[in-house]
Amino acid sequence: MGTSYSPPLNTDGTPDLERLLVEHRFLTESIHASSLPIAIYDDQDVLFIWNEAYEVLFQKAFDELREQLNSQQARYADIVRATNEGTMSDADLEEYVARRVAAQRAPEGTTIERHYPEDGWFRIHKSVTPSGAVSDIAIDINELKQREEAIAAAQEKAGEERRRLENALEALEDGFAIYDADDRLRVFNSKFIEMHSQLSDVLKAGETFESLVRIGIQRNLWDLDDEDPEEWLQNLLRNRRENDTFESIAKFQDGRWMRRLETKTPDGERVGIRADITDAKMREFDLEDARADAETATRAKSEFLANMSHEIRTPMNGVLGMAELLSRTELDAKQQEFADIIMKSGNALLTIINDVLDFSKIDAGQLVLNTQPTHLGEIVGDVATLVAATAAEREVELITRIDPGLPENVIADGGRIRQILINIVGNAVKFTQKGHVYIEVFGPIYGEVAEVTFKIEDTGIGIPEDSLDKIFESFNQVDSSATRKFEGTGLGLAICTRLVGLMGGKIGVDSQEGKGSTFWFTVNLPVHGEIPKKVRPEADISSSRVLLVDDNDINLSILKEQAASWNLSVSAVSGGPQAMKALWSAVESGTPYDLVILDYHMPQMDGAMVAQCIRNDARLSGTKIIMLSSADGSVANPAISELKLEGHLVKPVRAAVLQDTLTSVLSNEKAAVPACSPQAPGAPAALTLADLVANAQAAEERKSPKMQANEPPAQNDVEKPDWEPPAEPEEPRQEEPGDTNALDILVAEDNDINQVVFTQILQETPYSFKIVPDGAEAVACYESNHPKLILMDVSMPEMNGMDAAKAIRELEETTGAHVPIVGVTANALRGDREKCLAVGMDDYLAKPVSPAMLKQKIADWLEAAAEAANTA
Repeated sequence: MGTSYSPPLNTDGTPDLERLLVEHRFLTESIHASSLPIAIYDDQDVLFIWNEAYEVLFQKAFDELREQLNSQQARYADIVRATNEGTMSDADLEEYVARRVAAQRAPEGTTIERHYPEDGWFRIHKSVTPSGAVSDIAIDINELKQREEAIAAAQEKAGEERRRLENALEALEDGFAIYDADDRLRVFNSKFIEMHSQLSDVLKAGETFESLVRIGIQRNLWDLDDEDPEEWLQNLLRNRRENDTFESIAKFQDGRWMRRLETKTPDGERVGIRADITDAKMREFDLEDARADAETATRAKSEFLANMSHEIRTPMNGVLGMAELLSRTELDAKQQEFADIIMKSGNALLTIINDVLDFSKIDAGQLVLNTQPTHLGEIVGDVATLVAATAAEREVELITRIDPGLPENVIADGGRIRQILINIVGNAVKFTQKGHVYIEVFGPIYGEVAEVTFKIEDTGIGIPEDSLDKIFESFNQVDSSATRKFEGTGLGLAICTRLVGLMGGKIGVDSQEGKGSTFWFTVNLPVHGEIPKKVRPEADISSSRVLLVDDNDINLSILKEQAASWNLSVSAVSGGPQAMKALWSAVESGTPYDLVILDYHMPQMDGAMVAQCIRNDARLSGTKIIMLSSADGSVANPAISELKLEGHLVKPVRAAVLQDTLTSVLSNEKAAVPACSPQAPGAPAALTLADLVANAQAAEERKSPKMQANEPPAQNDVEKPDWEPPAEPEEPRQEEPGDTNALDILVAEDNDINQVVFTQILQETPYSFKIVPDGAEAVACYESNHPKLILMDVSMPEMNGMDAAKAIRELEETTGAHVPIVGVTANALRGDREKCLAVGMDDYLAKPVSPAMLKQKIADWLEAAAEAANTA
């Protein structure tokens, strides 16, 4: 609330001076009569009115400034300076004076509290008048300060008691909390917060027990063991309400265990203890863990036995089945087929047995490395040779490269390195449907030791990310389901890991599912220089011009690297049309190529077509040709033999073999190679690049199975070469028994060898039959052919036998029919029969299946089915 003042005026509007003097006297007398210290400063901060109480309060200043006061020249700054002189340094004093003067005229006024040695505490209020004057009024607050000091002392004492209580609570090893009568949290220690760290932001005084527990449930703090969260919470609250002393055990999601213990006090509060009992629980679980470990070991043995049973019994079924059939036949073409199957099955069994033996030796610490001088190139070449045929069958490009900087000879157990490579490269080929498998050997040399890395890259199916960390474990497979396509013991990579470890090396894998994998292992091998290198021919082939033709960039890169190391002048192109263009360009420039290294398998124009074009062109008559092909016999036909190639090598080509071949071809009558000359009279006209492409496309169309019967072949106006690629032979169609709807027996079996076994056995019976490779086709065939009996293999890709049996039984629920299903499995362990029966199968056969046993089983079930049909 403010005040207002109107100065007295005469009737003519002029100030009433007499009245003004009276009012001034009244004001002055009022100020002097007040017991409160009062002073007024003018608009220049000059002190011009004060009372005795104010002078007493600032006695020191007034004594020093008497002359200025009498002449009304003492300013507020002088009063502040004189009052505080000697209590601080000159610099600090001037800074303090400046602050007080600045605050003197704050529009909203100022209030300060000061303690004066003689008079104690005063609170001074400063107000600025409209005319610019400043009024000071001081109030004695000594009594107020004494009360405040008394309160502060009491608070300090209470705080000390509280600190002592808090220290006692903090010293506890357990969490401590007090809830009031309304179940609100009031007191808790840091251990309580630590045990509920995920609730640290909401652990505040006033929060209810229920709200804290609900938040904990929302934040997934506790392991509720699949119990409904609301039901778990209500059980906890009910038990807590109904018991003055409450105890419960809680498990946290991070694996900790906690005991809650609460006691209700007479005034309704609850005192709670939270104890971490994780260690006690772990000790409690020790016996359970020991039992679980024993069960796991037993389970591992059973799984191993199941895997081994399956993997051994599958080839054994072929071995024993074919052996029995072979014993009842004459030595004719069929016998030869049986003999081949026996060999395949025997080899499969031998591989598995060897894996088991190796793993057993390594596990028992009985395997000793046999280190001796070893040729790295020969190891890689041997491995490539072993898997080349399989790679070619799958149309997978097999590529090898050995870093030229590596020593040829090292001290190592070459047999074990070869074993590791065969396993990894074999897997790479097996799991690659298209693309390539690339074997690379490289690494630095440190003094007398080479750090050799073997890298095997493929473009196969890849490995799921969640399987990468266990791919090298024993008895582990990327796909261990019953529908897996690729069989194996799961020991191969585990053995590789152990062998690399025995060599003091490291092994690893990088993979992306659907894009391929890169396996690698690195070992330190001492360099050995005592094995004499093979003496190469001394013929000088340096600077010979060589054209490399291959559609695979990796192949081109490796060939260029090798040729450059032999001082050859190298160019490279990625296809037939580009090759012909390069050859013609070289002829026109007067620098023809001496040799073309030509890949056979290429799109648009294959190697044979390019070679034919070279042979048909008189300008290229001096160009020699070396053909590279996979081990599939693609160039072992009369048409290509007529091309009279200077060399034919099977990929992957060992560097030494390639160098020897190049030296032989290029040095053979090198001086007699005719120089470039104009086309001879009467020679066939050279084809343009467009002609070559057109002819290649026409050839592809003639071979394409997609050409419609009424579609005319492509026609070209240009002259075609005399030679055309030989037509691919049509595969004979093999009619299966049971192609009609009337079907006696349906066999579901994915293994091609076992399919042959079933075929040979069933052909000796009067029954019609059909064989399908997986469960999905078995279900489809059941719906269309209505067989009288189904022989169902349990482990198959896409859909396994168990799922197929379930699907068939579900279909039968709508028709009321029931076809006998006999499960066929290679596991043959206790419980397998029960598993088959549980999914709706009627019977069970364990592999290997003998012909007599199979025929008897078929006869029994078909007779039973016939009797059931007659009585229906």
